[in-house]
Amino acid sequence: MDAVTTEAGLLPNNGDWRAPRPPTQATEGKAAGIARTAKREQRSTDREARAGAVATLGLVQMRHLDPAAALASFEAAERETLTLDSPIGRGWGPARKAWPMIVLGDLRGAARAARQAGDTARTAHDWVHGALSAAFLHSIEVLNGDAEAANL
Repeated sequence: MDAVTTEAGLLPNNGDWRAPRPPTQATEGKAAGIARTAKREQRSTDREARAGAVATLGLVQMRHLDPAAALASFEAAERETLTLDSPIGRGWGPARKAWPMIVLGDLRGAARAARQAGDTARTAHDWVHGALSAAFLHSIEVLNGDAEAANL
């Protein structure tokens, strides 16, 4: 299975990450299916497929309110994407690392991760990951109570 097929299959069909909610038996089944796919793809020789699967698993873990597992998945995706040819692909893990860090209360670490991801996105002309990083930085400033920095 190639990276495009993996992404297309995981994100719209199984990711279903619209709104966080506690896991139910049905959603646990989806998460387990994605975990199996990610494990299968981790054995793949295609780095993009592995990175896409692990990053998607992190999204599902966040949806299921497991930020520690999601952070580990996003860090694994970051390692997988370090040497990808695609500058946008290199942002899959790093651009999302700040999210579980915010939920875990590590606002300094989250800000550092979001700034690094934003800098990388800017040099890659990656508007999607740049916007995601900016949104995380905004959230961090709001949580820190700094309305001026958050431009409110």
